[in-house]
Amino acid sequence: MKKIIWVILSVFVFGMVYGYTPTGADQALVQAFINRIEQIRSEDQQKFEALKNLLPLLVEKTKSNPKSYYIFSNIHTHFIGSAQIATDSALKSVTVVRVVDGDTLVVNYDGKEERLRLIGVDTPETVHPTKWVDPYWQEASNFTKSRLENKTIQLEFDVQERDQYDRLLAYVWIDGKMFNKTLLSEWYAYVSTRAPNVKYTEEFEWLQTAAFEAKKWLRQLEEYVSTQSININTATLEQLKNIIHIDDERAQQIINLRPFSKVEDLTRVKWIAAARIADILAQGVATVE
Repeated sequence: MKKIIWVILSVFVFGMVYGYTPTGADQALVQAFINRIEQIRSEDQQKFEALKNLLPLLVEKTKSNPKSYYIFSNIHTHFIGSAQIATDSALKSVTVVRVVDGDTLVVNYDGKEERLRLIGVDTPETVHPTKWVDPYWQEASNFTKSRLENKTIQLEFDVQERDQYDRLLAYVWIDGKMFNKTLLSEWYAYVSTRAPNVKYTEEFEWLQTAAFEAKKWLRQLEEYVSTQSININTATLEQLKNIIHIDDERAQQIINLRPFSKVEDLTRVKWIAAARIADILAQGVATVE
């Protein structure tokens, strides 16, 4: 009973806040995700932990898409709960003046502009006088700009506060999360630690490996989800046949008759009446977008 009340309340609140009312198919897809992830947890704990580490990022990435955000935020709530924002008064707060590239910033440090290099990670080079420039530098640089430029961040130092070039060396925190880790999780950087600043080396290396494995897993998950959510207005004939009661003839009718404003409009298809619509809705894979 508590679970039912929570689902109803979450749908109501989500609709009030985002102007989007989740459908029964959306709720079914959330449950399909949860069931699949629970299966992965029982089969491969390391893969599960990698996925769980990515859930906050997936929630962040889907904020502009109410349907996807509803799905991933509910999965996040199920496996992680509400995000806990960490604060530490020992961290040094500074303002980012500009982003040089994916792992280098210019910050206002005690009233003076100084260069800062993120510890333990390396992103592709923007420019270099002799070396070939990595084609992915712009993506990494743009990502860091979108997250940090003109923002207030917190710095955590390791053994050395500066390198031989007098640049600040730090782990960067924003909104309670370490951005060095975010770069690794988002596949914009790889681990590059140098003694004596090795406080998080093991965690960084694990995160890099987990992110790589999770990326492969996400591709598998996308294939899995493609059979769990079928937009009847865009699906191919073969995809439509994954919906209960839809054979070749009815799939072709759907293609000929679309667009549909809601799944219930499939009654326009020959031999699809109320009872079969009920079965289709219960299956939870047919959607209209």
